[in-house]
Amino acid sequence: MPSRRLRLGMLVAAAALAATALAVALLSALAAPGLRLRWDWSRHGAASLSARTATALAALPEGSRATAFLLTRGEDPRLLLNGSAVYARAYARLRALLEDARVRSRGRLHVLILDDTSSLVEIEQQVQRLGRQPGETVVLETPEQRQVLRFSDLFLTTDPDLDSGAPARIREERVDDAFGDAALRLARAEVPRVGIVQGPLEPHVRAALQALAQFLRAEGYEPVLVDGPSSSEPLDLLLIPGQPQPFRPEDAAAVRAWLQSGRPLLVAVGPLAPPPVTALWNELLAGQGVRFGDGLVCEGQAGQSTSATFYVEPQRLSSQHPVTRELAAAGRGLVLSNCRPLEIVPGNYASIREPLARTSDQAWVEADGDFRPGSREPQQEVALALAAEPLAPDAAAGQGRCLVLGAPTLLFEGVAYHPDFLARALHWLLREEDVEAGLVALEALPFRPSPQALARIHNLAVVALPGTTLLLGFLVYWRRRR
Repeated sequence: MPSRRLRLGMLVAAAALAATALAVALLSALAAPGLRLRWDWSRHGAASLSARTATALAALPEGSRATAFLLTRGEDPRLLLNGSAVYARAYARLRALLEDARVRSRGRLHVLILDDTSSLVEIEQQVQRLGRQPGETVVLETPEQRQVLRFSDLFLTTDPDLDSGAPARIREERVDDAFGDAALRLARAEVPRVGIVQGPLEPHVRAALQALAQFLRAEGYEPVLVDGPSSSEPLDLLLIPGQPQPFRPEDAAAVRAWLQSGRPLLVAVGPLAPPPVTALWNELLAGQGVRFGDGLVCEGQAGQSTSATFYVEPQRLSSQHPVTRELAAAGRGLVLSNCRPLEIVPGNYASIREPLARTSDQAWVEADGDFRPGSREPQQEVALALAAEPLAPDAAAGQGRCLVLGAPTLLFEGVAYHPDFLARALHWLLREEDVEAGLVALEALPFRPSPQALARIHNLAVVALPGTTLLLGFLVYWRRRR
């Protein structure tokens, strides 16, 4: 009897150990992202990432990381007014989708979530490592490059109403598209190189270029500081952040060849640039149909002082152009200062010119130094940013996209105050706005059936289904009568 009890006890212990080992192995397997499965039973699969975004995430190289800053301290105070729950709802959604991204990436993406309860030391370490600025919510990175997703890239929100006490609300979610776009850029084989011309700039302005270069790295581009456009560095985009003195002959020839080859250009020339600088640029940009005007743009209302710093309201941003379309839809404007007027040259039908930012009709171009509108200074709308591209671009010669700014300060101050404008400008110049549209989930595409399809749907819903039901009912009745 004792031996029998011993054998039974050993058998039970062995079974328990085997069950424990099996449970440990099963839990270990379930903890591996590559072996986990998730089922989305929500309508249209809205609770998880789309198949296209999942494919883009799965194409990331090993060692990729996603660092999420789900913080409320130091973020946009407007989204906290009147008891707004924007951050709470957005961060809850982000947690779920980040976990889905970790699973759908097949273990290639390591996710780190930092919130208000995380260690301040760890938060500071990640902020220093990534150079994170307020408003940057998710940073996707590979061993070679990174992409920064701001809160405005992930969620479109409404502003709070201080008069009625209505809080800010989430108007639209764009997390899936933003994740897919960023993953697609990270998976590209070559990183676009942006050449920043620093040669003619003053020393203190050169120091400010470091913030611009860091911004370009955060957007997934490689900044290259060059002394002039004639540099032998291979570049994909030429960026000229102001020009206080004329180009050297070789630099002027290099810019001319750059434009003739149809390569993208971003040039910002302020009101302090000497006349030879603007004269050369107006000659170079004649083919694009845009030109720099003379003077300083000022604005003022009746009974108010004149100012060269003003707020460009959202309705004065282009609601159709890819650079400003999202800003105008979100009701967000631009703050600009010390701007030179820009003009569209009439009679040029080979280029598409679009004013991206315009002043109100209370603005004028100061010419006589009294800082008041006069007979030679009529109050009118003035263009501050222009985009130009060929109507029929030559694919062999390049796309020829050009963005002209009347204020170099928009490039330096924009890094802190208008990063969305700069990021979308870079994407448009490098033709990456088409890449963003390519990763829209199929569920988000509108269903527009043809007239023939509508007729079939009508016949099926109005004739076929009711007729079939009546026919089956009649057959059942007839069988029972027999």
